Amino acid sequence: MKDNKPTLVWALYSAGIAAILTPFIAVALAYIWRGKAEAPARMQYDTQIKVFWRCGLIWLIAFAVMVVGVVTDTSPAGSGMSTLFAVGLLIALAGQLWFTVRSLIGLVKCFTTPSAPMATA
Repeated sequence: MKDNKPTLVWALYSAGIAAILTPFIAVALAYIWRGKAEAPARMQYDTQIKVFWRCGLIWLIAFAVMVVGVVTDTSPAGSGMSTLFAVGLLIALAGQLWFTVRSLIGLVKCFTTPSAPMATA
């Protein structure tokens, strides 16, 4: 019988575009299930965990850039957003897009080649 748990984790990651908490639930499940998994599933869990933390790092960088943009903004109030804040926002959007696309690719690979090990992120 095929182990569908990696597919569930990718599906929860993909649902993160609409429901904010599902990627956090998914990474927790990946950590829990990774310990007893066989080699192909373990590789998928490792990939899923890497994808989550890489996106988290991108979000952290984006947040830091946005905070610096707000703190260093010298324009008058109500004149629009600072350029640095906009750059941080673009970094966050690019990171979210990468996470969503990567999650969908992982999900599709689970359906098309269920027995083959997953490539690394």
